[in-house]
Amino acid sequence: MSESFEGWPEPRIVYEDEELLGVYKPCLLHSSPLEGGGPDLCSWLFSQRPSLAFDSTRLRGPGAGRKAEGGLFHRLDYETSGLVLFAKSEAILQVLLAAQEKLQIAKDYQAICLPSQDPQPGARPERSPPLGLEAEAWFRAIDFGMMTRPGREALGALASGKSIECHFRNYGPGAARVACLAPGLESPGKKGPDRSYSSTILGARPEAGEGRGLILDLRIHRGFRHQLRAQLAWLGLPIRGDALYGSEASSRLFLEARAISLDLDGRPGPLAISLGPRAERRN
Repeated sequence: MSESFEGWPEPRIVYEDEELLGVYKPCLLHSSPLEGGGPDLCSWLFSQRPSLAFDSTRLRGPGAGRKAEGGLFHRLDYETSGLVLFAKSEAILQVLLAAQEKLQIAKDYQAICLPSQDPQPGARPERSPPLGLEAEAWFRAIDFGMMTRPGREALGALASGKSIECHFRNYGPGAARVACLAPGLESPGKKGPDRSYSSTILGARPEAGEGRGLILDLRIHRGFRHQLRAQLAWLGLPIRGDALYGSEASSRLFLEARAISLDLDGRPGPLAISLGPRAERRN
């Protein structure tokens, strides 16, 4: 994947076929309409493609859907940029939602993270290594990663191919954050979702030049609000620009949805949709 986070300043359609649309969402734009109004990706797209604004509440479960979301398959956080998928019909949206439950849809992200030893308030435990690693070895690697580039190279090698799994619960004033709960631990307060959510670190490497960051290529199949942001901070790898989860302030949140791959029942083969190369994204 490219390491550039330079994106188009406005939304744009980056992929289209008879059933699907892939749309680029800039950071600092909501995916779907809010009660208070304001710009959002759905409204932008539906103004050009009114047929996509169908009532999809029947498919999304009690209290989980709104008519204004139409064919929106998944959301990105306000601060996150990248690829968002839309279905062109209720029937196709139903296929996508069913495929997601069968883990037939993979969403790939890229993030720049800053190694940190800060605990995550509300999480249980407050810090955690990736699955399959001992906590002592992992947080020793985090220490070295905070200090030197060779330390970040070693940390990246240790993280590559590892997974993160947890339950979530809302946490903090106004439930602005989510907190990670290790599998098997019950929430002491409000309960999160019954299921656990996992993310995979496909690869990790030091940021180029004098940067102190670690570039992570990530994959999820099912998503929860702030999933990658909370899980990475829980590992000691908060995303650059994510002050909500303990990272330093920056010009933006360095998290972007880069690609979606689908292996849907009834299709002749897998489909991969990705953002264009950096040069195309300047226009």
